[in-house]
Amino acid sequence: MRKSVSFLIAVLFMMIWGGSALAAVNLPQDLTIIEESAFENDTSLEGLLAFPDGTLEIRANALTGTNLFALDVPASAAALGEQQLNDAAYVRIRGEQTQITGLSGIQYMIGLSGSAAADWAQANQTAFVPESDLLEKDGFYYQRSDNGWTLLSAADPGQTPSSLRIPAVISGQPVASVTAYAFMRCTGLSRISAPEFLEDDAAAAALLCPQAELTYYPWQDYYPIVQGVDFGGTEVHIIDWWSGDGDRSENPTAGEAAQYAYQDWINEAYNVRLKQTGGADWGGIAGDMCNYAAIPANDYLRIYIIPADVIGTVLNHHAAAPLSDQYVNLNAAKWNSAQISFLTRNGDAYGCSVGSAEPRQCLYFNKRVLEEAGIDWNTIYDMQAAGAWTWSAFENMLSAIHRDTDGDGMFDVYGIVGYDSDMYRVAVFVNGGSFFDFDAGGNLRPAADSAAALEALNWARSIKQNYWAIQPEGTYWDWYKNMWAQGNCGFYVGEAWEGFSQNFSGALNDEWGCVAFPVKNAGDPYVTIVSENAVMIPACYDSATVAKLLLLYDLWTDPNNGYSFASSTSSFLRYTDQRAVTETYAMLRNAAHGRMDRTLFLGSVGDVLGGLLWGLDEASPAQLVSEEMGMWQELCAQFNGN
Repeated sequence: MRKSVSFLIAVLFMMIWGGSALAAVNLPQDLTIIEESAFENDTSLEGLLAFPDGTLEIRANALTGTNLFALDVPASAAALGEQQLNDAAYVRIRGEQTQITGLSGIQYMIGLSGSAAADWAQANQTAFVPESDLLEKDGFYYQRSDNGWTLLSAADPGQTPSSLRIPAVISGQPVASVTAYAFMRCTGLSRISAPEFLEDDAAAAALLCPQAELTYYPWQDYYPIVQGVDFGGTEVHIIDWWSGDGDRSENPTAGEAAQYAYQDWINEAYNVRLKQTGGADWGGIAGDMCNYAAIPANDYLRIYIIPADVIGTVLNHHAAAPLSDQYVNLNAAKWNSAQISFLTRNGDAYGCSVGSAEPRQCLYFNKRVLEEAGIDWNTIYDMQAAGAWTWSAFENMLSAIHRDTDGDGMFDVYGIVGYDSDMYRVAVFVNGGSFFDFDAGGNLRPAADSAAALEALNWARSIKQNYWAIQPEGTYWDWYKNMWAQGNCGFYVGEAWEGFSQNFSGALNDEWGCVAFPVKNAGDPYVTIVSENAVMIPACYDSATVAKLLLLYDLWTDPNNGYSFASSTSSFLRYTDQRAVTETYAMLRNAAHGRMDRTLFLGSVGDVLGGLLWGLDEASPAQLVSEEMGMWQELCAQFNGN
């Protein structure tokens, strides 16, 4: 038997269940008909009244005179009789054929395009919102139009948050307006924050919500928003090994405040919660990415920054997705073309990095030590500029520097010190060699047995034997750093980042300069090995998600977010001369001088080449290469999938 609500039953219903301005009104689920005048003039009936599925008819004046905020009429209802509501927000008609006799006292109607409700709204000059243009966000309804979004009203005043931040954009379109009734009956709303460009609309709407504090936030449209990219409020982390929890400063500087404003724009524009955080440590982050790609956690989306030495771990486990150029032009000047080329296989790039390549191997010199040996250190810069900074010129200087100054038969000024593995590696690349190369079939093969590689290793070994500082007994592997700080070495072979370090530069009381590692023949290109951290996206994501994540990383690494080389250059200049920066460092940052060491496809330099590089004090390059060849071939076979 069909159930209906007559006036007497309605009174009983209200005594048992009650109604509240801050809660939706609940009706029995098997209710089918609301009789005529069932709740008429019952001003205690407030909030959102959602009729249950199966309701067939709401007869005339059943709700007239009530203080309901809104009605939600199911698709099952064939008719909604005439109702005169007391300043309600909206009526939502979910059915296509629901007939409406008459409605008054509402601000707008929600319904299906082309429905009977749409026809009635048009005929009766009532604002109509198609279901297809309706969005519920943070407890409020928004309507989409060609001009942007309009904040309409609360969906249910009993479910609104205590604090509302009106977004500046939603899904790439601006929030263009706020209705005057947007906050009506929102008694639980205590704070409203609106973008500055909505100040007039927000102020007018807030008059109906006097208890709420209204504030405004600045908004800047940094770039055109890519349409169709909406993360739906998902959290996304750019994961490195140094950023900690990624929380913002409680007392930001002006620069940080500008950075945060730009980050807010990214999050607002693409409906995302993006931050950069620290994950596993340097040695564990590649494994973390591999594990996640195999068994994704259901917490947040991830973009990883992987150290150069463990890129091969990620590639060998097929844990990185091929990058998409749907939204990002990876050929643009912003991106490191050498890195992308290095990480490209069969036409797909599996990683990238931003900016020019960071120079690694270079040659520092102590100006005082060179002058005491009768060398004008400016001539090194001049030879470098002329393309004449060669192995022979370098050896001539080492011979002049490396000497016994007190006649005790022991060398006390040394030609060179540093990390010998850096010297061996860069010498090979300077001479046109490498440790691993791809063959014509695209397979990685050992190349350390080439004539160019062996010649360079033999030459560098002779430098080590004849001009290197002597390691004091009982010192650790990095003894050479302290030796350089003592100021009795002419040259130091190391990496460019060391020149930015207070521990390196501040410990040396003398002035120093910096040049590229010398070449064998005049006119050969100067070379540094570049090994960049790689930005990689887990292979567990589909191509659409990868494309959107790369767009976020592109935006995150924009100068608006504080990415700049200027601060690094000024730091470098604190410790060295102008020519080291404008001539050497600037030159080595040029991609034409960078060489990628494919050793990293197989593992860290120490793991793969340690047997060769660390054995050169005792054995010849040819002998060591022969001994290591079997292991290298096996690693290559694994990488090639053989």
